[in-house]
Amino acid sequence: MMGSKAVKNIFIVSVYTFIALGCYAAYMNQQVEAEILQMRELATQHRDISTEILDDLSAYILDLQEDIDALKAELEACWERSVCVDPARVTVTCYNSEPRQTDSTPFITAFNWTVRPGIIAVSTDLLERGYVPGSKVYLKNFGVFTVGDIMHDRFTKRVDIWIPKNKQVFKKTNVLMVPVTEQVKNTCKECV
Repeated sequence: MMGSKAVKNIFIVSVYTFIALGCYAAYMNQQVEAEILQMRELATQHRDISTEILDDLSAYILDLQEDIDALKAELEACWERSVCVDPARVTVTCYNSEPRQTDSTPFITAFNWTVRPGIIAVSTDLLERGYVPGSKVYLKNFGVFTVGDIMHDRFTKRVDIWIPKNKQVFKKTNVLMVPVTEQVKNTCKECV
């Protein structure tokens, strides 16, 4: 049998063990609460940042919508001006997507279209005469093209056909350009 001194020592060791475990549990509880508080602060910061980002995106989308609406109105005005477009005699040249021939965005036209075969740039005087973006035109001996770009102001009565790199460069003068209408389609088999 154990003596009272041994029981007393076991009791004291048990009390100290419980006290140590209690202290450790309190310390761990404090650490967990600190981490939870830190996580809540981070969540609040992220929520605030997310809200700011969403607000910025919403404002940007509204700005884009306003720009789109303005462009639609401008395009409608162009279509109204293009009701009676007369044929024209033009000089036909070609260009390709090189910055020295275009600008810093050589694959994007002035009307924000991506260049492709069948796209032409017209001089500003032709644009003002009604050859507006999206207009289909027939260039005699060349075929049917879509107006999709605009040339520098220094050119007049001129059409630039977009071609891929390394194609033969050309310049033809006095070429007949006719807007493609239903009447032209009925009389010109190349225009269909």
